[in-house]
Amino acid sequence: MEIAQIISAFIIVFVITDPFASLPIFLTLTKGAKEEEIKKAASEAVLIAGILAVLFVFIGQLLFSYLGITLSEFKIAGGIVLLLLGVQTIFDIHMGSQNKENDIKSISILIATPILTGPGLMTALVVLSQEMGFAPPLVAVIVALAISWIILYNANIVKKIIGKRIIEVSSKVFGLITLALGVSYIKSGIA
Repeated sequence: MEIAQIISAFIIVFVITDPFASLPIFLTLTKGAKEEEIKKAASEAVLIAGILAVLFVFIGQLLFSYLGITLSEFKIAGGIVLLLLGVQTIFDIHMGSQNKENDIKSISILIATPILTGPGLMTALVVLSQEMGFAPPLVAVIVALAISWIILYNANIVKKIIGKRIIEVSSKVFGLITLALGVSYIKSGIA
């Protein structure tokens, strides 16, 4: 396991999980909740996201083999998802249904998936595991989700320190990088 692989995997995983894009959604969904409920929702969301991510690191490729999906096909499909996720983030477009139920369980699940561990991250983890082995993406997921947990657990403090504008700008930058990753995965899947 090389440090360069871990750093590369971390950058990809962190950009896709994009805790700064999750923060405004999380703050909106937890508006009016008690601080302890916010912290509980953050902890549950990251735990659920972590379990899903670790499963995809270890059995994602096996699952796709069982379903008859090749890595190239998954790269193309995942690349399209990353493309859409990038466009959605950059232009603040919300695709799909919005869960209006604001109980902590619903918030935790919504933030866990598809926000933190969605199709884009699942694609990246399968590809990274195939290309680098299990260790680099596993370390990357643990570190990225730990950072996400710190940000979400302290959501109100982070919002006050960083400010809404910086959160929005960083989210757009991560959206552009996600878009570029999508193009890269599509090109790699076609090649």
